[in-house]
Amino acid sequence: MERHEVYHHMCTIGMLPLFYNGDLETAKKIVTSCYEGGAKLIEFTNRGKNALEIFIKLKQFIEEKGINACLGVGSIIDPQTAAVFDLYGAEFFVGPFFNKELAIWCNQRMLPYLPGCSSVLEINNAQAYGLEIIKIFPGNMGGPEFIKAVLGPMPWSKLMPTGGVSTSRSDLERWFKAGSICVGIGGQLIKNGSFSGDDFQSLSKTTEEVINTIQEIKQQLTGKIV
Repeated sequence: MERHEVYHHMCTIGMLPLFYNGDLETAKKIVTSCYEGGAKLIEFTNRGKNALEIFIKLKQFIEEKGINACLGVGSIIDPQTAAVFDLYGAEFFVGPFFNKELAIWCNQRMLPYLPGCSSVLEINNAQAYGLEIIKIFPGNMGGPEFIKAVLGPMPWSKLMPTGGVSTSRSDLERWFKAGSICVGIGGQLIKNGSFSGDDFQSLSKTTEEVINTIQEIKQQLTGKIV
C-alpha cells in the first residue's frame, strides 16, 4: 500500500487497532478478526522478544489468505529497527516519540511514520520533517482538551491520540469533537493474554461497531458521508 493510501485510510476509517501477542495462532486470529470488522490498517507492536518472528509469519499469513489489510509496526524507536521490519514488508511505522533520523529514513523511502508527541514543540518538530499524521501519546495525559488546544494555533495538524482511548461512543465523541483525525486503540479493544473463540467473534463485532460509530460521529460533525 502506498504512503498516501495509508494516510487516506487512517483519515477515513478513523481507527487504528494495535496489539502485541507472542502466540502466532492468536495473532493471526486477531488480525483476521480486526480485518473482518472493517479495519484496513493494523499495528503490530514491537514489544516482545519474538516480535520480529511473529511479524514475519503474520505477513506471510496475510498474503496467503488474501487479506487486504496493511500491517505496520509500532514501538519503533530508531531507523535500524525499522530497516529490519522493512525487509519483511512493514508498511508503516509508529513510535512512542519523535526520532529525526527515523523520519529522514522513512521519508527517503516514502514510508509512513507516525511519531508519538506530547507537546506543541514536539509536534512542530515532527511536522518540520514532513510527517503528516502525529500520534499524540500518551493520549490520556492531556485528553481531548489537548487536541483542541493544539488545533487552535496549528489547525493544519492531523492528530491521532493513542493511549487511554476507549471504545465507548461517549469517549469517541469527545476525541473527534476535539478535532482528532484518527484514534489508536490497543488494550481497550484487543485484550492481552489468551483468547477463546467467543473472544475473536466479539473482537470482530466491536471493531465493526467502533468504526461505524466513528463514521457516524464524523458525518455529524462534517455533514458529509465519510
